[in-house]
Amino acid sequence: MTEQRLSELEKKWLDGSISAVEAEEYANWYNSGQNEPLNIPESIARSREEHQLKMLENILGKLEKESESKTDESDQTPVRKIRTKYLYPIAASLILFLGIGGVWLYNYLSNGESTEIVKQDKAPGQSGLVITLEDGREVLIDSIPDGVIAVENGISIIKKDGAIYYEGTSDELAYNTATTKKGRKFELVLPDNSKVWLNAASQLKYPVVFTGKTREVELSGEAYFEVEHNSEKPFVVKAGNQRIKVLGTQFNVNNYSDENHIATTLIDGSVEVAAGNEEEIIEPNQQAISSNLAAGIQVTEVNAKECISWVRGEFNFNNADLKTILNQISRWYDIDIQILPGVDQNQIFYGSTNMNQNLSEVLKVLELSGINLTLEGNTLTVKP
Repeated sequence: MTEQRLSELEKKWLDGSISAVEAEEYANWYNSGQNEPLNIPESIARSREEHQLKMLENILGKLEKESESKTDESDQTPVRKIRTKYLYPIAASLILFLGIGGVWLYNYLSNGESTEIVKQDKAPGQSGLVITLEDGREVLIDSIPDGVIAVENGISIIKKDGAIYYEGTSDELAYNTATTKKGRKFELVLPDNSKVWLNAASQLKYPVVFTGKTREVELSGEAYFEVEHNSEKPFVVKAGNQRIKVLGTQFNVNNYSDENHIATTLIDGSVEVAAGNEEEIIEPNQQAISSNLAAGIQVTEVNAKECISWVRGEFNFNNADLKTILNQISRWYDIDIQILPGVDQNQIFYGSTNMNQNLSEVLKVLELSGINLTLEGNTLTVKP
């Protein structure tokens, strides 16, 4: 599309004279930039962010005027009705980018008549952990107060300020397994003082004291690590077919079985990632991806802070397909997902939204982005 044509459509969109066909043309141009750099003419905006804010301000301004024209009964001056439906294609492009702000916009667009997405709402997940001791006993951390929760081979396992710590020394090898169920996440401090944040539906197996030449743990699910530096004893994470080796650094590992791949993302320092016969050393803001179905490691550039947004309490939907987004929602809200035939699970979304809100608010954002959803009981159904 030429710059002249874009400027023409932009002007029509801003003054409300754009037709349905033209609105679709304009939205298609905007959406085409989601999978590649979007070329925005300087006559429109200097950056994608400036353009998005400009678009949102215009949408809200028009909708406020429309709302005022409907509610102000004393004003008899004719007001041209804004054709709100033409705003939907462009507004939907912004919603996931704008996150929670999109919920407010959704309420305007629905004119107070939102479709009933949920029959019964679901509260967000919370802090919670189950620790399986060496002898097989399970300790539900959610339900006990701070203090010593168990002693194994002279090692005290302590709950304090919402985290788990290990204190003491021992020559005997014993393992604990920390498990977060769906709708739970938790922080623990390993015997070497390394910190681990476990995301929902994850499991970490580790010794109550690190002996030998390495500090080895085994992960399924997702975890963010802040590893205590020890040049004489490397820290090793086994995750699927990946073996991640560090001396001391910050990184995230995603190893959910329903994702069919393992992704290691580096925040700081350096990490050696091995999968099969291949090895790669990644740098900050790089991600090493290997598949459970094929050999090889792919290294890509990423925004590492976005990849650990879940630690800060945010869903990260940047460059995420629908299936990945639904998996995140399923784990955090402890629901089942049913995807009906005809749904494009590979469509890509951008943006983030708060994890500490009821499920219905997250679903509103997705619905406005064109996803047809219904939650009945504990099952979220996605329809074409």
